[in-house]
Amino acid sequence: MWKKWLLALPIVLCLLSCEGLTTTGTNDPVSNPCRGISKKNAYSYTFFFELNCPLKERCSAGFSFIGGGVGDSLDGRCFLGYELKLENAGMSRMVSQNRNYPISLSENNHAKFSLVDEDNKEKKYDIDLSGIVNSYTIRGDTVDVNVMKDCRLDLFSCKRETVYGNQMLNSPYTFSLIDGCKEYYSYDCTWHNLGPSRKDDLKIHTKIYWSK
Repeated sequence: MWKKWLLALPIVLCLLSCEGLTTTGTNDPVSNPCRGISKKNAYSYTFFFELNCPLKERCSAGFSFIGGGVGDSLDGRCFLGYELKLENAGMSRMVSQNRNYPISLSENNHAKFSLVDEDNKEKKYDIDLSGIVNSYTIRGDTVDVNVMKDCRLDLFSCKRETVYGNQMLNSPYTFSLIDGCKEYYSYDCTWHNLGPSRKDDLKIHTKIYWSK
């Protein structure tokens, strides 16, 4: 009988040493909850804007962000992201990473906002989106679109083309009003080295209506 216990002993010891079977191990959700949220401004940000621009109306805009550079210093805790105060056009609210929030554009189509952390340290931004919002002009029976550097234009239902601004050499892209295109096009940009420290990125997706 004692021989059987000798054979079982290594298995018992292995089970007892497994962190998954203890109530005090590092994987226990009660003793080590995941609370890694930073309330300090990040070293850098990636911002995301979603714009919807009806014909002859103000654009509506959605805003979200991802921060980088602080999470690794939170004592090894699992990192959930950032929680900061967003100030924009007289409005102030708490915002969290990876969530979408409405944001107002100025009359000249700039995104002016600040991110303020728990130490009242502020990062201010003034991003000019007017070149996107006012990217087209109608000339006779054609539409001219200025596709800026680091941006692209997608047409729908007609030519089904993707036009890259880096290949346009500062000349407008033209399509005909009678080509059967949908009344809007998609305008997407990725811009780098923004913000007060020139370390932030911006990704923009815009739906621009050129016709009713």
